Amino acid sequence: MDTDLKKYEISFVLRKESDFEKIAAVLKRHGATPGDAAKVNRIKLSYPILKESFGFFGYALFTADPKILGEVENDLRTSTDVLRFSIFGAPRVQPTRSTRDGRSFRQESYEARRRRAPRAGKETGAPEDKAPAEEKRYAPKPEPEGELTNEALEKKLEEILK
Repeated sequence: MDTDLKKYEISFVLRKESDFEKIAAVLKRHGATPGDAAKVNRIKLSYPILKESFGFFGYALFTADPKILGEVENDLRTSTDVLRFSIFGAPRVQPTRSTRDGRSFRQESYEARRRRAPRAGKETGAPEDKAPAEEKRYAPKPEPEGELTNEALEKKLEEILK
């Protein structure tokens, strides 16, 4: 029986902060084992849901038999305290590499990683004859010899039209 259990995550928007206990009670009633839960935060809704402009968003992990998910969804749908909810498979957590200051790379901005990237040169083992990217400049286009006057332009047009 335990081999059929899978990990799930439920995210929800509630009317009141205290309604989280009702979600936990529904999960326990159907045989699910509640796991970690995040703190419920008050949010402003983009549009009113059941005449509510604010709600309390949170999520929780739980372990359950896939067969009971339909029953859990029915109970939550009929509850007036739950504005919205979504149940999906729990994400697989992959270890992240840490930066020098302990933050993960996902928390660090793209520009900060770019600034910290090694430059081409002796310290990276790049050949000495290649110049770093900052020093490469494109030569401007050569200017045409002599200015083109209206008379010269008319003369060329007449040649073309002949």
